[in-house]
Amino acid sequence: MIEKQIADGVITLTVKQDVVATAGVQLKSELMAIIVDDYDQYILDFDQVNSIDSSGVGVLIAAQNDLGRRGNKLKVTNVSAPIHKMFRIMRLDKHFDIEPK
Repeated sequence: MIEKQIADGVITLTVKQDVVATAGVQLKSELMAIIVDDYDQYILDFDQVNSIDSSGVGVLIAAQNDLGRRGNKLKVTNVSAPIHKMFRIMRLDKHFDIEPK
Protein backbone atom coordinates (compact mmCIF):
# COMPACT_ATOMS: atom_id res chain seq x y z
CA MET A 1 0.00 0.00 0.00
CA ILE A 2 2.93 2.36 0.67
CA GLU A 3 6.05 2.86 -1.39
CA LYS A 4 8.80 4.68 0.47
CA GLN A 5 11.72 6.78 -0.69
CA ILE A 6 14.34 8.30 1.59
CA ALA A 7 16.63 11.17 0.62
CA ASP A 8 18.47 13.72 2.76
CA GLY A 9 16.54 12.96 5.95
CA VAL A 10 13.16 13.20 4.22
CA ILE A 11 10.94 10.15 3.87
CA THR A 12 8.30 10.27 1.16
CA LEU A 13 5.56 7.70 1.44
CA THR A 14 3.51 7.22 -1.71
CA VAL A 15 0.07 5.84 -0.91
CA LYS A 16 -0.84 3.46 -3.75
CA GLN A 17 -4.62 3.16 -3.26
CA ASP A 18 -7.69 4.81 -1.78
CA VAL A 19 -7.70 5.02 2.01
CA VAL A 20 -11.06 3.44 2.82
CA ALA A 21 -12.20 0.54 5.03
CA THR A 22 -9.53 -2.15 5.43
CA ALA A 23 -7.02 -0.10 3.45
CA GLY A 24 -7.13 2.43 6.32
CA VAL A 25 -6.18 -0.31 8.77
CA GLN A 26 -3.33 -1.40 6.51
CA LEU A 27 -2.13 2.19 6.11
CA LYS A 28 -2.15 2.67 9.87
CA SER A 29 -0.07 -0.45 10.40
CA GLU A 30 2.49 0.52 7.77
CA LEU A 31 2.61 4.20 8.72
CA MET A 32 2.98 3.63 12.46
CA ALA A 33 5.85 1.20 11.80
CA ILE A 34 7.62 3.86 9.72
CA ILE A 35 7.12 6.93 11.91
CA VAL A 36 8.99 5.36 14.82
CA ASP A 37 12.11 6.06 12.78
CA ASP A 38 13.57 9.54 13.10
CA TYR A 39 13.49 11.54 9.87
CA ASP A 40 13.64 15.31 9.43
CA GLN A 41 10.41 15.37 7.43
CA TYR A 42 7.55 12.97 6.71
CA ILE A 43 5.68 13.40 3.42
CA LEU A 44 2.61 11.41 2.35
CA ASP A 45 2.10 11.56 -1.41
CA PHE A 46 -1.63 11.21 -2.15
CA ASP A 47 -1.29 11.38 -5.96
CA GLN A 48 -2.93 7.95 -6.37
CA VAL A 49 -5.60 8.49 -3.68
CA ASN A 50 -9.06 9.41 -4.94
CA SER A 51 -11.02 8.90 -1.73
CA ILE A 52 -10.50 8.68 2.00
CA ASP A 53 -13.00 7.75 4.71
CA SER A 54 -13.18 8.55 8.42
CA SER A 55 -10.85 5.70 9.35
CA GLY A 56 -8.26 7.06 6.94
CA VAL A 57 -8.60 10.56 8.39
CA GLY A 58 -8.15 9.02 11.84
CA VAL A 59 -4.91 7.40 10.69
CA LEU A 60 -3.55 10.77 9.51
CA ILE A 61 -4.50 12.44 12.79
CA ALA A 62 -2.92 9.65 14.85
CA ALA A 63 0.27 9.86 12.78
CA GLN A 64 0.43 13.64 13.21
CA ASN A 65 -0.14 13.32 16.95
CA ASP A 66 2.76 10.87 17.26
CA LEU A 67 5.00 13.04 15.10
CA GLY A 68 3.96 16.22 16.90
CA ARG A 69 5.11 14.82 20.24
CA ARG A 70 8.59 14.58 18.70
CA GLY A 71 8.48 18.04 17.15
CA ASN A 72 7.83 16.81 13.60
CA LYS A 73 4.94 17.52 11.28
CA LEU A 74 3.22 15.45 8.62
CA LYS A 75 2.94 16.88 5.12
CA VAL A 76 0.36 15.50 2.67
CA THR A 77 1.05 16.33 -0.98
CA ASN A 78 -0.72 15.87 -4.32
CA VAL A 79 -4.13 15.93 -2.66
CA SER A 80 -7.08 15.84 -5.07
CA ALA A 81 -9.48 18.80 -5.03
CA PRO A 82 -12.36 16.93 -3.31
CA ILE A 83 -10.10 15.53 -0.58
CA HIS A 84 -8.41 18.91 -0.14
CA LYS A 85 -11.81 20.56 0.28
CA MET A 86 -12.84 17.96 2.86
CA PHE A 87 -9.56 18.45 4.78
CA ARG A 88 -10.15 22.23 4.85
CA ILE A 89 -13.76 21.84 6.01
CA MET A 90 -12.56 19.53 8.79
CA ARG A 91 -9.81 22.08 9.59
CA LEU A 92 -7.16 19.42 9.18
CA ASP A 93 -5.00 22.01 7.43
CA LYS A 94 -4.43 23.41 10.94
CA HIS A 95 -2.87 20.11 12.05
CA PHE A 96 -0.69 19.12 9.12
CA ASP A 97 0.56 20.68 5.90
CA ILE A 98 -1.61 19.95 2.87
CA GLU A 99 -0.59 20.63 -0.73
CA PRO A 100 -3.16 20.18 -3.51
CA LYS A 101 -2.34 18.69 -6.91
